[in-house]
Amino acid sequence: RRGEAATPQSAHRTADAHLCRAKQKRRGEDVRSAGRGLQQAFARTTLRTHAAKQDGGLRKRHAPHRRTGARPYHRLNFGNPAGRAAQCVKPMNPTNTIPHTAGETERDSSSILLISDLAGYGKVATAAMLPILSYMEYQVFNLPTMLISNTFRYPKSCSLDTTEYIRQVLPVWKELGFHFDAIATGYMVSVRQARIVADYCKEQAALGTAIYVDPVMGDSGKLYNGVTDEAVRAMREMISVADLIYPNYTEACYLTDTPYRKDGVTEREIHELIDRLRKTGARSVIITSLKIKDEHSGQHAGSAVAGYNADNDEFFLLPYTEIPTELPGTGDIFSAVLIAHLLHREPLRQCTQKAMDAVYQLIELSRGLKDKNCGIPLENYLHVVK
Repeated sequence: RRGEAATPQSAHRTADAHLCRAKQKRRGEDVRSAGRGLQQAFARTTLRTHAAKQDGGLRKRHAPHRRTGARPYHRLNFGNPAGRAAQCVKPMNPTNTIPHTAGETERDSSSILLISDLAGYGKVATAAMLPILSYMEYQVFNLPTMLISNTFRYPKSCSLDTTEYIRQVLPVWKELGFHFDAIATGYMVSVRQARIVADYCKEQAALGTAIYVDPVMGDSGKLYNGVTDEAVRAMREMISVADLIYPNYTEACYLTDTPYRKDGVTEREIHELIDRLRKTGARSVIITSLKIKDEHSGQHAGSAVAGYNADNDEFFLLPYTEIPTELPGTGDIFSAVLIAHLLHREPLRQCTQKAMDAVYQLIELSRGLKDKNCGIPLENYLHVVK
């Protein structure tokens, strides 16, 4: 202050005061500069908004999402001083399909639910079907009927019945509104499980879902290890709701209480067997692993796959060359390739032939496998299935 002697303390106070005033001055200049910037930005935004209105709208176009085809939502802030809610651009493609340019073919995005057993070690059942259907560009989901340590070809295995899990899962899926274009079922553990799955399939079928049933139970005239008479009854529950079933000859005999003929069957007997299967409720039928016997001579006349297509009332018999080897999972491969082509709306006879060809080629490629109990290493040969 004036008139006071200068002391070190007063000198410090004076310096502090000058420094504080300098900071306040700079802060004021910053605030004024920021205000001018906001005014300019608002003016530019107002001009853009006015121009956009003259052009017919505020919608900002965005490229469709690369995978889903949907255009993403974007919040656009138009510098509104009144604080109105930011506007939102809706998807430009409400059908959620991938738009394609001239010359492009539309990809099939059908969804498939696999209800079958799941092996931890081995390419069978779900573990065999999932890579094939995924490779053929379907959305694949799964609901395991049983968890198995490894294929039944090994001397030991352990398993876990998932019936209770399925019972809890299905109501959740219904509540969430999950729907599938196709359901493919395989091994069923019990009659109770089969009834739960069959009821679900009936509900889905009413919504337009195609139901495909592979009644996995046995081969070569006998049931697989661990498959009981109760499992046979469970399969009868499943095939009653199917659009298409494809048992092998052994399974067809068990399902219809028909004696298994080791020396083969005639074409007339095949017709009768298919008729019995259709009486259980199945619309269309395929029977694999048939040994054909000549109607007149009774001599072996080769191997074949027989089928009946309810859509055009066609019966067909497709011969094939048998390869002298046994590999688990070939029936599941047949099922996956068959379903993939059926969902492309190809005729049943043609789909069956393509599935047979794929299985034949995969067996040929796998002849040198050291551990055949594990099944075919499908990931190495997926190019064959298309």
